[in-house]
Amino acid sequence: MPLTRVSLTGPDDHTSVADLVRLAERYPFVEWAILYSPKREGTGRYPSANWRRRFEEACQDHPLQRAIHVCGQGVPTFAAQGPDSVPIAAYQRVQWNVNLSRWERSDVELFLKRLATLTTEKGLPQRSIVQHNKNNEPFLHDLPHLVDVLYDASGGHGKVLDDILGPWYTRFTGYAGGLGPDNVVDMVQRIQEANPLPFYMDMESSLRTDDRFDLAKAEFVLKAL
Repeated sequence: MPLTRVSLTGPDDHTSVADLVRLAERYPFVEWAILYSPKREGTGRYPSANWRRRFEEACQDHPLQRAIHVCGQGVPTFAAQGPDSVPIAAYQRVQWNVNLSRWERSDVELFLKRLATLTTEKGLPQRSIVQHNKNNEPFLHDLPHLVDVLYDASGGHGKVLDDILGPWYTRFTGYAGGLGPDNVVDMVQRIQEANPLPFYMDMESSLRTDDRFDLAKAEFVLKAL
């Protein structure tokens, strides 16, 4: 099966780090994706710096797959000041939630240049993720090596993925948009028909109950897959 990774996004301050470790040990294909926004840190689905620190410390003892999604002002801050301006070093992948069509061309070029040189705190090459949508698509042909592409026209709002495209020029390609416990197995089969290469899936809104990350829903998805 070409599905090689499932990125479950949105653990928050109410989420047990120990339970994330437990599930990752049982389902090693899971990637825990943490949301980061400088202004929203510690609210809703954006965990506090203290929670992230405890999660990152747990990852030192357990080889968990993990990503951080940089949102809001965090992206232009990174583009202007470099990787030390955002807390990304402890993560193997960084998703940049950005609308590049709103940027000056020179700023886009600087942003892409920075992506090409990222490393983790252990000095390993760090992968990035850029969303494919009508705003970003014109810039994706210039992506440097080690940048993955996520098909996500919904922008994290749970809009169901309708048009399933093949891999973006053989890059490691992800799929998001309305995926969740009710349809994930069916969607895997549909994606496999369009994409014969290894791919990943990302889901967020469907894993929340009362706007808290729901570990039971996350485990249901992992069991189903």
